[in-house]
Amino acid sequence: MIYLGCSGWSYKDWEGNFYPDPSHDKLTYYADKFRSVEINSTFYMIPTERMVSSWVQKVRGFQGFRFSVKLPRDMSHDMLLRNGEAAGHFVQSFEASVLEILHKGGLIGAVLLQLPPFFGAKHIDNLLTLVSMVDSSKYRYAVEFRNRDLYNNSELADKLSERSVSIVAVDSPEKQIGGISSGTNWSYVRLHGQNAQEWANPNSQGMDRYLYSYSQAELNTIAARIKDAASRYADLYVYFNNHPQGNAPRNATLLASMLGLPSSSRNRTLSEY
Repeated sequence: MIYLGCSGWSYKDWEGNFYPDPSHDKLTYYADKFRSVEINSTFYMIPTERMVSSWVQKVRGFQGFRFSVKLPRDMSHDMLLRNGEAAGHFVQSFEASVLEILHKGGLIGAVLLQLPPFFGAKHIDNLLTLVSMVDSSKYRYAVEFRNRDLYNNSELADKLSERSVSIVAVDSPEKQIGGISSGTNWSYVRLHGQNAQEWANPNSQGMDRYLYSYSQAELNTIAARIKDAASRYADLYVYFNNHPQGNAPRNATLLASMLGLPSSSRNRTLSEY
């Protein structure tokens, strides 16, 4: 199954570009158009149980919808650099307070651990300690590297695979998407765009790095990669993170068409899940 969507859904500049009426609930409208979403807000703050429950209620009517969840940066960009065991306890608490609610609702997709560029080889033991403590039999964990030294570390890839942890396939100015190989029987893909100038600019405003719209030719290449992976993996989670100016939902809509995915939940059938 291909779970295609965007990294987040609540962006002001999507109003008019994607959301036709700002007075309507954004998540409800989004869930009618896409099969999945990567919750980006959890990177910045841990949501309350009430907030997570409200997300569950808003998508209950959309058959087969899935939330993937990005782990908080306080853990991934700080705690994990210093102490793998402390990071493991943090994630265990996050599982109990956030992931369990989505799991009980039958709405959990995957869990994303995005590592910073300064997370390198010297921190690998901390990462392995963390993944040994999470419940990877219950939740699908995926790790995204941003450090060039870790992209092709086959020994690390094997150790993560042994723990049923997937490696994210990335498309960015640093690493164009090639053959998708995750190490598990499912895969996770993140499409950041190819804004090389802003990506490498240390003075760039954070969102400018993702200001990019994929061309038809680029999407054709991505579609071919996804179709190939779909023949080899049980499930694929594919998210566009080029969200400024509504580029993500526009690109995701076009890719969905290329892949033959329904454009609305009203056109989905139970046999598709």
